[in-house]
Amino acid sequence: MNPEITSILNSHLVITPSEHPHLGHSIEHYRAKGQLVRVLGDAYSTPAAALSFEARVAAARAVYPNCVFVRETAARLTFKTSQPTGPVQVAAERRQQSKGFAFERRSIPDQLVRWDGQHYMSSVALTVLDLTDTLGSEAITDALRQEIVTVEQLTRALDLTKGRRGNQRRAQLVRQARQNPWSPLEVDGHLRLRKAHIDGWVANHPVVIKGERFYVDLAIPEIKLAVEVDGWTFHNSHGVFVSDRRKWNLLTLDGWTVLHFTATTMEDLVPQMQQAITMLSTR
Repeated sequence: MNPEITSILNSHLVITPSEHPHLGHSIEHYRAKGQLVRVLGDAYSTPAAALSFEARVAAARAVYPNCVFVRETAARLTFKTSQPTGPVQVAAERRQQSKGFAFERRSIPDQLVRWDGQHYMSSVALTVLDLTDTLGSEAITDALRQEIVTVEQLTRALDLTKGRRGNQRRAQLVRQARQNPWSPLEVDGHLRLRKAHIDGWVANHPVVIKGERFYVDLAIPEIKLAVEVDGWTFHNSHGVFVSDRRKWNLLTLDGWTVLHFTATTMEDLVPQMQQAITMLSTR
């Protein structure tokens, strides 16, 4: 293959005759021989690379220089680097059909677009809101747990996209997350406590014991009541298993009452917390 074309493909993954008109005939020659294949528009790559996520992103950027990557694509380009490969999702002025791509007609406010030096993509807050369409509340709780976004930033993104279809549901999920739960099971616990009008509790409360900082899923610090919501997703490794039990022992020795709940015992959360509050408040 032409050395210049090879060099461009090695550097940029795709090549376009519009950007390299002097190579137009060569590109067409290699396309006819099957050595180059169309990825998107006039962007071509080798058959081996054409369907890769990276080549499709490069093609979208080459054909639409100002396009904005959104949803799972934006997540993979920023904070979810292990995101499973799917269609490259692009916000555009009009929808179009192209294999390996998902174009949606959408205008994104400038305040919610970020540039990383190579790509325009939706801000982390808007990306997380988009992910709730497929992941539900888990998208928000996971982002809060990783500390890559705040409830305030999510609320701001909602304000900047008023009138967007689905925002009512997204706003509800953000409201449910205002206590910064770190797992979907914690979201369930927060909803139960609010519905029961139990006050005075805080989520992910930091406790320092002998110079070590621990976090309690739910706590009423005034009476030293700690509540741990044990979801398997966030407690499924040997290291977490051991560190959790060490934390609970230290909390107990420091005078805390520790209650534990799982997905199958969440019905006991409210009555047992009420009983513990009554018992500890009379000490």
